[in-house]
Amino acid sequence: MYVTKPPSQHFDREGVLLPEQRGGVAWSQFNRSYAALQTDDWRQINASRRYSLPVRALRWVIARFLHQKDALRGLGTKRKLFAPLPVKRDPDIVFFGAEVGWEASLLQALFGDGGRVVLVDADPAAYQRYLDAPRTLQVGDLTLTRDPDRIEYVQADFFDWQEQGAFDVGLDWGLIEHFKGERKHAVLQRFAECLRPDGLQITAVPRDTYGMRAFYWLFADELNFGYRELHTPRELATILDAAGLRVVARHNTPDTCVVASRPQ
Repeated sequence: MYVTKPPSQHFDREGVLLPEQRGGVAWSQFNRSYAALQTDDWRQINASRRYSLPVRALRWVIARFLHQKDALRGLGTKRKLFAPLPVKRDPDIVFFGAEVGWEASLLQALFGDGGRVVLVDADPAAYQRYLDAPRTLQVGDLTLTRDPDRIEYVQADFFDWQEQGAFDVGLDWGLIEHFKGERKHAVLQRFAECLRPDGLQITAVPRDTYGMRAFYWLFADELNFGYRELHTPRELATILDAAGLRVVARHNTPDTCVVASRPQ
């Protein structure tokens, strides 16, 4: 396990609200900055920033790649990860820390859109991104559709909201790494309570590699607005097991560990 550093020079510690329940991140700052990293002109990535020439060059090259490949959203890769998972047809889906919620739309495109979609996110900046996002998005030959009339967006802390045993699939993507120690177990147990007995929780965290450590160092100002851990695949599986979840599938990319698990 590795904790990313240094913090962004813009990090406002007073923006970290209820870290035991929401994670040790200034979420509004992070969500706005993460959106800008995806949408702003990558050629201006070093504007008004004082870095050494090698760092400026690395940031420029990586930013160019991220934009050309849509790598931050990464829905093409996520499609390959989701497709073989044992997800039932027309699943009822809950997405914790959902922001825009594209991953839920991807699951519907792959497995049917006859079920409910509930997106849970307490951050106002995340909800604004949801409102501003396009209704459709193309991922290869797959069309992702967001129908606000059929999506339930819950602006609440997931410890303050629950529908027990109501969902076939739970999603948490890039979330539990912001909680320290055993607090992760409480978060995952909360998610598991929302699943039906045969439900599937899909959990993803950034992978602990030297490349990812370097990435969060190079883009600290854009991304490091609080506490974040990087994990190995084995560490993530151990965390889920300790939380009472049984791992049924594991997939890894160079930058992400993804595990599907069921309540025991």
